Amino acid sequence: MTARAKPHATGKTKPGDVSERVGVEQIRSRGVNVEQLLEKLIDAAGAEFTTYYYYTILRMYLAGNEDYKEICEDARLEDRAHFELITPRIYELGGSIPKDIREFADRAGCPDAYLPADPTATNILTEHEAWFIELLSKERDGKVRPSGHFRRGQPGDAPYSKNRGFYNP
Repeated sequence: MTARAKPHATGKTKPGDVSERVGVEQIRSRGVNVEQLLEKLIDAAGAEFTTYYYYTILRMYLAGNEDYKEICEDARLEDRAHFELITPRIYELGGSIPKDIREFADRAGCPDAYLPADPTATNILTEHEAWFIELLSKERDGKVRPSGHFRRGQPGDAPYSKNRGFYNP
């Protein structure tokens, strides 16, 4: 049986050629510098991964302060969700994340984060006021200041992500 011509299969890429990616060509056709985009995505993935790592450690020092610990867990899972959403895009565009973890962390679009020298709940909260502003404002200043961060349903829920199955309280 002879295969009939398919009008939608008449692009410049020969059948079986895997050296070109349709998504990359579409992005280029819209004027995006794909190589520059890849570099920015890799830097962003490095930032999300290192902050996920950092918030994992930070969370352990908030034991006994369950309200703060819960906020920290939300931040941790949000960073992980971002990392998990960015990384496949890097590979889909033909890139890859560094195989060396130090190189990856050095590329992060933010400075390395460290625990305060004395990692008490108060010191941690003061250093991370953006995430904890609602609780800090109420407890310290007697004022209500929404942080801009909010939980989407259950811990680990995030748009376009399936992190919920990995939530570990």
